[in-house]
Amino acid sequence: ILLVSANYPPRIGGPASSVPILAGLLAKKGHSVHVVALAFPGLSRVQEANGFTVHRAWHLGKNPFNASTLDALSTVKGMAWTVFNVMRKHNIQVIHAHDLNLSLAACILGRFIAGKAFSVPLLAKYTGDLSIEYALGYQRTTQERVHEMIQRHSFNAPLHVAVLDWVQRVLMSSVDLF
Repeated sequence: ILLVSANYPPRIGGPASSVPILAGLLAKKGHSVHVVALAFPGLSRVQEANGFTVHRAWHLGKNPFNASTLDALSTVKGMAWTVFNVMRKHNIQVIHAHDLNLSLAACILGRFIAGKAFSVPLLAKYTGDLSIEYALGYQRTTQERVHEMIQRHSFNAPLHVAVLDWVQRVLMSSVDLF
């Protein structure tokens, strides 16, 4: 089993809290579990923890807590190559992405690089919607109002929010199970 999360300790947040627990529980049940996460200064590229292996992916940014758009693109590339290499070396039978943006994009690209010979089911956990989070910040409105605007298709968001929403929808269309 391969779990992929751009948000993994020492970062904090939902996936950073839940992925190590899930990986440990799956390993205790006898599964071979691998996690792809971002590299951090001072941390080994491959780590053994609680019965599972963490593979740290290279990325451009010097500060993994504050990533630029360029770093986000390098993150997807670095994580995708790490996903591919883990799939190739460890007979991965299922991939589980833990966000709809960086991690899912890396999983899709990694599976594409691997080709049909390594075709495995891809699951995604819907943990957050960056387009809505950006819209909440830019629209200065409530979450209920944003959901209402989306349902009415009267969502007047900045271009980069609309593009991010479109990218997330395209990425979600490649997932086998949510």
